[in-house]
Amino acid sequence: MATWLTGTVSFLLVSASVAADSLSLYAIQPGGKECLEITLGQRDQEYAKSFAATGMQPGFCSSNGYSKDSGETPLKVPFVSETLAVKRMTMSTWDIAKLKAEGFLTSLIGSRRQFLPQSPVSKLPSKLAPPLLSTATDTETSQAAPAATVVTDAMHKSDRYVATLRYLVPREDEIKFEQTWAKRQLAMGESQGFRYFQMSKRAADMMGPPLPDDEPNYMAYMVWDSKDDFEKFDTGAQLLLKENAEQFVDYDGLFALSLPPSEDFEVVNGWRKIEDEGRLPREAFVASNRFGIKPGFEKDFEDMWARRDSSLADLHGFKNFMLLRRRDGNPDDGNNYVSYTTWGTVQDFNGWRDSDHFKKSHAKPGGEQKESPYLKMPKVVTWKCFLVLSSKDGA
Repeated sequence: MATWLTGTVSFLLVSASVAADSLSLYAIQPGGKECLEITLGQRDQEYAKSFAATGMQPGFCSSNGYSKDSGETPLKVPFVSETLAVKRMTMSTWDIAKLKAEGFLTSLIGSRRQFLPQSPVSKLPSKLAPPLLSTATDTETSQAAPAATVVTDAMHKSDRYVATLRYLVPREDEIKFEQTWAKRQLAMGESQGFRYFQMSKRAADMMGPPLPDDEPNYMAYMVWDSKDDFEKFDTGAQLLLKENAEQFVDYDGLFALSLPPSEDFEVVNGWRKIEDEGRLPREAFVASNRFGIKPGFEKDFEDMWARRDSSLADLHGFKNFMLLRRRDGNPDDGNNYVSYTTWGTVQDFNGWRDSDHFKKSHAKPGGEQKESPYLKMPKVVTWKCFLVLSSKDGA
């Protein structure tokens, strides 16, 4: 049970009791053999619905012929106030016999109703949020077609060029690694086209299968006006040495939103001056969400983000946001988009999650319902940042 929950269930919720201020959602799984049901308390409804609306709809499994309780498992989800649980329901022998009888009778009078309930995935707004509730096995998930983005003229133009370097650092070497970066004296802040830099150490991950053991735990995140600007800088800096080549990933930065830096960090010759000898002080918090989008659905996904009215810049602690579109056509991790938001602290992030701005930006879209653009379950990864360096206008 623990493996099933860790590898496949990404949206988790409060269990069975239903109060007047609660909301129950259900999803019939492929094949119709099982139904998953969740109940949300009032405080967490908007946050949870924003991640799980795709593939679910209000109601109960029992109203759709699933009366046999297969159990539930309580779990704790970051940023959700209550301990949550997934309730699994199956059909009893009587339920199945009844539906077969109904199917037989309705077929005699020309009804189009099928004998087993169908998954509601195709009936729900798919552009609101990623499908984070699924009972596909790990094997099934890994066999999904890889996300491959082909940028066309119809897609949104990039505002920035984003270069990243990823590292897997053993625990005993982490302080030495951080100090090495602090002493590099890269003069990045004086380079043409430079916008923003931060080093990050991976913090928590949630929503989806756990990250593999060889997942990088440090990342250098660099924002430039253009790829040419970065390449001119790297001619001297030589960040992209042979040993780093396999860890280099670059992106088109879309819908850039940033504030000028509010901190007065000491900068000498275009690089941070830090005299701490141990682990470097943490200066920002990043909440990112990794997405695998089906080929041909990239524009729909980008349009969804383009229409959002989040008013992030009005919120305390907001630093910058971009939707990152991976530039290589066959990403190694199957994620061709990443939403990337920098906050001052995790408390600032939680403040956004509890705000009216959050509810507004995650409101259900109107218009025609379309097929979901999501190839797989998204993955939330948070980072604690240090060595922050910014242009006067921010990222």
